[in-house]
Amino acid sequence: GPRAWLETDGQTGRAEDVGDVLAAGGIVAVKGLGGFHLCCDAQNAKAVATLRERKRRPSKPFALMADIATIRQYSELPPEAEALLRDAAAPIVLLPKNGHALPETVAPGQASLGWMLPYTPLHHLLLNRWAHGPLVMTSGNLSGEPQVIGNAEAREKLAGFADAFLMHDREIARRLDDGVERIGPAGRMVLRRARGRVPGTLPLPPGLPERQVVAYGGLLKSAICLVKNGQALLSHHIGDLDNALSLAEFARADRDYAALFDHKPETVAVDLHRDFQSSRHGAARAETRGLSLVEVQHHHAHMAASMGEAGWPADGGKVAGIVLDGLGLGRDGSVWGGELLLGDYRAFERRAWLKPAPLVGGDRAQEEPWRNALVRLDAAGLEGWADTLFPDAPRDLLRRAAAGGVNAPLSSSAGRLFDALAACIGISAMGQSFEGEAAMRLEAMAPAGSDAGYDFGLNGPEIDPAPVFRAVKEAMDAGTDPGHISARFHSGLARAFATRAVALIESGEASAVALGGGCFQNARLLEETLKWLGDVPVFIPQEAPANDGGLAYGQALVALAQLESV
Repeated sequence: GPRAWLETDGQTGRAEDVGDVLAAGGIVAVKGLGGFHLCCDAQNAKAVATLRERKRRPSKPFALMADIATIRQYSELPPEAEALLRDAAAPIVLLPKNGHALPETVAPGQASLGWMLPYTPLHHLLLNRWAHGPLVMTSGNLSGEPQVIGNAEAREKLAGFADAFLMHDREIARRLDDGVERIGPAGRMVLRRARGRVPGTLPLPPGLPERQVVAYGGLLKSAICLVKNGQALLSHHIGDLDNALSLAEFARADRDYAALFDHKPETVAVDLHRDFQSSRHGAARAETRGLSLVEVQHHHAHMAASMGEAGWPADGGKVAGIVLDGLGLGRDGSVWGGELLLGDYRAFERRAWLKPAPLVGGDRAQEEPWRNALVRLDAAGLEGWADTLFPDAPRDLLRRAAAGGVNAPLSSSAGRLFDALAACIGISAMGQSFEGEAAMRLEAMAPAGSDAGYDFGLNGPEIDPAPVFRAVKEAMDAGTDPGHISARFHSGLARAFATRAVALIESGEASAVALGGGCFQNARLLEETLKWLGDVPVFIPQEAPANDGGLAYGQALVALAQLESV
């Protein structure tokens, strides 16, 4: 059978001694099923801070492992969430904080904690040996790289993080992250499709041809989708393809899934953005093998994924798609991200969108929320407030770049709008340490209950946030609690898009509403949107992630529909 042991300072000892390392505030690299975790005592604030310092991960929430009885002491655990925790897939499940408190450093600024049960025999033995409460259990990897899976690789790459290694002698054949799921306003939602959920398949909606297609998703949260025999296999979360090791893992997954399912595609589907590594990979494969290539607009793919999972038939008519996310290349060459679309699997038209604003500095605009706040405040006539909020930022330089269009593409991104609002009320203004940090903090701080929210300007097809920022300044000047400002922002944004979607149904142009894009992983935004949509039919991503992890599934459906129309 397998053998487990503990390595400390290059010396091999008994696995049972791992508790001594944890009790002393140490960090242990633990070999799991799909890779290594870094583990420490979640109740030891100093140990958690040490792990954050070593991993250079200042604020991204850590996952936790414990038994059911322990989880109940720290979080709300309704029956449906407990059933999800106990599911054979054993995902990380996001649960609202409740009861005993853990150090704030476990999940800074968050209202929920991510919990999982032990899912390997070694995890059970570890918790039995420890028996002192929850353990932090976060991915064992260098920043931006895939999770470490080999013993030698762990010794090399995790030596700077771990005080000891809890090893075993079974090889990990496939690298798999832990899945992340939650019970949201409409039931279970998969946020990261990973260990335990793959290689499960999704059915194709009725009316699409049974042809073999492969789709390669986007740049971030990448995943691959293979279609064969009326089923769609959406792969595990692979990661962000800007990293060379993640890109190599992506290519390996492509080969593995193709071999496993004897997949011989006739068509390749990719994102419209040709510089995405996934798009380059797909285009090269299509050219090398003489396959047809379909380029799918990013937000059309999000909408199609939501429709497909709901089983909307190919001949079911048009759907109104509310797609809110960080970014995706639009058909006009600008960066989209706050969209109301009208269409089906084959084609779409853009009916409404957030009024565009420049993304000054390109990727830096995603990392530094003050940049998005400045351009939005200037557009609202609030230049003076921007100067007061960000006195040490290079405002004049950024304004000149925005005016001249220098590295400042126009964008309708809802994700960047969340960043702008967060910066205005003092959240992560000068920088985010991980994608979505500001938006997650906004969601966490919004109290229950809401009104109609802030009014957006509705000028033709443009949904203008300028009135919102003027109202936010008034609220801040009046001393309004930032949490209530966040709540009103969520409600106003949801209402602005939902009322226009409902109008498309009432006019007979659409038969249902499909929601998509990473912003809908925000439970508060989803709840508010459903409230304003009322009783119209609504499709919500559940098994395929609303974020770019579900993008490949939508691309494959669009490609199939376009094949059928040829």
